[in-house]
Amino acid sequence: MKSHGTMTRIFSLLLLLSSALPALAWNHTGHMVVSELAWRNLSASKRNAILNLLKQHPHYALLLASKVPAGVDTNEWVFLNASVWPDMVRPARGNAPEKSSDVTKYHHSQWHYINIPFVLPAAASHLSASSFSIPATNILSALTNNLNALKDSSIPAADRAVSLCWVLHLIGDLHQPLHAATLLSDTYPTGDMGGNSLAVVDSSQVPLNLHSFWDQLLDTGDSYEFVAETANSISRSPQYDPRNLPEFTSHSTIQSWADESFSAAVTFAYAEGSLKFADWRDFNSGKITAADVPHLKSTYILNASDVAKRRVSLSGARLAEELKKLF
Repeated sequence: MKSHGTMTRIFSLLLLLSSALPALAWNHTGHMVVSELAWRNLSASKRNAILNLLKQHPHYALLLASKVPAGVDTNEWVFLNASVWPDMVRPARGNAPEKSSDVTKYHHSQWHYINIPFVLPAAASHLSASSFSIPATNILSALTNNLNALKDSSIPAADRAVSLCWVLHLIGDLHQPLHAATLLSDTYPTGDMGGNSLAVVDSSQVPLNLHSFWDQLLDTGDSYEFVAETANSISRSPQYDPRNLPEFTSHSTIQSWADESFSAAVTFAYAEGSLKFADWRDFNSGKITAADVPHLKSTYILNASDVAKRRVSLSGARLAEELKKLF
């Protein structure tokens, strides 16, 4: 499984090298693990109500209920796929086949994140977070609007099913630290796009941008077995049990979840401003080589893995709680 994950990461890197577009959120593995954790905390009646709505989704047959693995419950697979559907409708990148407008019309790039500014300490004397403007359209407004749409029975079921997919996805996105922060510095006075502009080297010894590193912290296995076992590992670990995490009960609003992720980004992803990195654009263009890209410390990688599992566990638990209210 590890070698498969490494090969997949290298393939993903090749795609990134061919495109200057930002990386995705949690990868498919991360989103599916979040949803698997939530699924396990839903009663049969809640699951049935959710699936009855998802069956009205315009892409139910095309994307949600496609390629069901042998021996896996179709409803569970649909639920997991629904959490990654907002990434499925992104326009094609690089040399990938073009997607129909009936698919890509549902894409909303600004819905996946919010850029809360963190000023690099070295630039704090002449850069100010207060002068940075956060667009009104962001993950907070998108998640709020889609939650409200789900509550509105006057909205057509197909549209509410689309909103449900966004809720599944955005609650996951909101718990990825680099979806709630952007680094301001002399090099990036308007922000680093949530780490997409920063080049680092992780244990694979292959340069990648910092955002991609955080996206892939749960690895890149895409089979149901891998997702289920990753969820098992997290749920069996007391340190990731939401009941043992004080923020699970003390932070109950969308804004507080964003603040959590921002704090994790500053403390862990950006290491309080001490993180060493190169410019991804310089590496991508060949201006610098892989040897010029700083390596992440082993302690950083271990801490990041721990933070990612904690965030995913919280996300799964909070998603389940929201679904219980809605259905």
